[in-house]
Amino acid sequence: MQYHLERQICFSEESKHKNLYPWSLQEVDEDGKMLGSKQIPWVWGLYFTASDLQYVRSISTEPLENKETITSILHSGICRDGKNLRHHDVATAFWTIF
Repeated sequence: MQYHLERQICFSEESKHKNLYPWSLQEVDEDGKMLGSKQIPWVWGLYFTASDLQYVRSISTEPLENKETITSILHSGICRDGKNLRHHDVATAFWTIF
């Protein structure tokens, strides 16, 4: 698998709140300027339920390309009975199969 990163990622052990997170990641531009906010580790869980799953396989020519994608709608929380999703839709997810 190849990764195509648009920016450099820097690891930092500097933290204003050492008891909450001992390290963070931050995007950096070509000049070394920090971009956006720090990405801190998340030790708790986030749960989503996927619905309306779709599998799409497409083939294109020039250049010949075969692509497989799975899309779904993500709902926050867990659906335990298979019927009732407690919360509103929060995102649409796309997974590309290589």
